[in-house]
Amino acid sequence: MNISIQVQELKSDESPPSARLVRDLMKVGVPTCSPDTPVPALARLLLEMNFEAVVVLNPEDGHAIGIVSQRELVTAYSREGGRGLTAEDILVEGVPQTPADIPLEAAAQICWIQVCGCCSKFIMPVGSSILRRC
Repeated sequence: MNISIQVQELKSDESPPSARLVRDLMKVGVPTCSPDTPVPALARLLLEMNFEAVVVLNPEDGHAIGIVSQRELVTAYSREGGRGLTAEDILVEGVPQTPADIPLEAAAQICWIQVCGCCSKFIMPVGSSILRRC
């Protein structure tokens, strides 16, 4: 297992990470696609726009049904016939959500629980940057 730690120097006008809120990192214009978007089109979008993931929207009601990240694309391309798949075939169901006015550390914990679904199987004390995979 490889573990990497990234250290980022704060600018004098930035708050320390523990004081930053979710809204400090929020962006308008989240990239989206429909479930029938082909994998090659998704890969092109992520590469050209430097996105990490795309939210897949239900065409009937416009609600998010899942996410396709770089990880899912790599997995799709490693499968035989992966280029013929669509967003619906490879998406991860659900979209982690957090309130905008909570600290980033709390949001990370909430998202981890929502994605992993196993909050009883890991411990992430406040102030910790260590996560244990289930």
